[in-house]
This record gives sequence, C-alpha cells and structure tokens, in this order.
Amino acid sequence: MATNETLIERVLLTNDDGIDAPGLAVLEAVAAIIAREVWVVAPEHDQSGTSHSISLHAPLRFSRHGERRFGIGGTPGDCVVMAVRHLMLQSRRQSWSGNGFFRHGRRGDGGHVARPAVDRVEPGVHRS
Repeated sequence: MATNETLIERVLLTNDDGIDAPGLAVLEAVAAIIAREVWVVAPEHDQSGTSHSISLHAPLRFSRHGERRFGIGGTPGDCVVMAVRHLMLQSRRQSWSGNGFFRHGRRGDGGHVARPAVDRVEPGVHRS
C-alpha cells in the first residue's frame, strides 16, 4: 500500500484487455506506490477494438474481484461510467485516470482509434 507521502489521492484504472490482463496487474502495482487509493474497474473479458463505445441496450453487471477492484460485463467506456457514477461514490473525484498496457500494440494511426476509452469518457462523466 502507498505511504503517507503519496503523489496522488486516487487513481481509477481500466483497460480493454480485461480485468485479469497481466498489464493491468502491473499498472495497479505501480499505481499503489504513488496513490493513496487505487480503483480497478475493467471489463470481465477482452474488449479490444471497442474503442469509445458504451452499452445502450443491455444491462451492465459487475462482480467484485477484491477491495476497490471490479469486473464489468461491458466495454471500457462502461467501466469508467460505472466506476464514477456508482462504484466510487464516496471517492468520486479521482486525481488521475489510466489504462493498462497495450497487449497487442497500438494500431490506430491518428491516436483516437487505439486510445483507451477512459481518456474520452471520464471528463464528461462528472458533468451534472
């Protein structure tokens, strides 16, 4: 766990390779060094290629994988929305958001195709 001299209060991590992806575990371990509170909310299964999509016509279900660690039956965008709007209610104002490592490498030439959904969804989630 992080010491009292952490650089960041809270971190929200997600990815598109799934909750059990090795890269996400590495990122979580590093985040625990610099953050007081680390939240991991990621898809239950690989969602590579879903880009910024969110689920509109199917219910979102989550499962607990540990303290502040959840798997969502949806896309990375769904994970960020569920984290900020439901799972992190007492810790809504995270200081930083991040994503797991790219297992397959980045394939988008313009950046927005391969960029994680957290970069695009998270800023709009806080608006009332």
